[in-house]
Amino acid sequence: MLTRTVDRGTKATYTWNAETKKATVILDLASAPVINVTVALDAKIVNLAGVSVVANPDKATTLADNVAPSVDTVVAKAVADKENDVITITFKDSDILKVSAELASNYVVKDAQGNVIPSANYEIKFTDGTPDVVTLTFKGTGYKAYNLQDGQNYSVTVKDVVDTSGNTIAETTKTVTWDAATDKTAPTLGATITSVTAATNTITVTWAEDVDATTAATAANYKVEYSALGTYADTVTYNVIFASYSDKVATLVVSGTLVDPTTPAKLKVTATNVKDLAGNTQTTGTSSEKVGA
Repeated sequence: MLTRTVDRGTKATYTWNAETKKATVILDLASAPVINVTVALDAKIVNLAGVSVVANPDKATTLADNVAPSVDTVVAKAVADKENDVITITFKDSDILKVSAELASNYVVKDAQGNVIPSANYEIKFTDGTPDVVTLTFKGTGYKAYNLQDGQNYSVTVKDVVDTSGNTIAETTKTVTWDAATDKTAPTLGATITSVTAATNTITVTWAEDVDATTAATAANYKVEYSALGTYADTVTYNVIFASYSDKVATLVVSGTLVDPTTPAKLKVTATNVKDLAGNTQTTGTSSEKVGA
């Protein structure tokens, strides 16, 4: 047996069968052909007597792509705010049939607990390239909204995707790896309290990004402090009895008599245990303040 590398990385392996008295050459291509390819012999191929065998093969040979497509990587990326998280499926191929790659039934996405995430929660887009790529973008709103949680072991099953030669992928399940650009930063409040309404004991603060509505609407996650001197050496702490959240804004109601600060007084709201949509939790505390005018 003799193996040589020929044109553009293609390997040719030659064997001789003494019983049948036939020679066989196996071509190991660098990549599968995307169209039928005819193999022709040229005059440089000679027998042991030095005679060209160009006219002597049993028959002309046509190669066709019979290699099924396969998945290379599945990468998840959680982005700050909503309706923008992405799972990217990269194939090892450049001849995926677009119509099959964009069928929702060809993908099953599960969370770390094995629950299927409905395809209505994400948009499927095929990108023709080298290699081909499919992105699942979580753009659903309302009850269709879904936010990937950083570090969780999501899995993606790909099935029934075909290439342009009709080869069908073997059903494949992969656990996601995480993009290094995934949001890993805990949410923060804007530096300045948005509004103070002393008449109704109400304060509003604005988060710098969309956050989890449940933790943002938990009264125990907020502390409100007032300092008449502006140094907080004389701090009065208000009890937050109610909290709500919508579109980055948290509304707080406190007990007692809320004072809207005037110089040199200050009012401060500190939040902890609120998480953003990627699952990052504010553990050290973030504050908004109003300085008396």
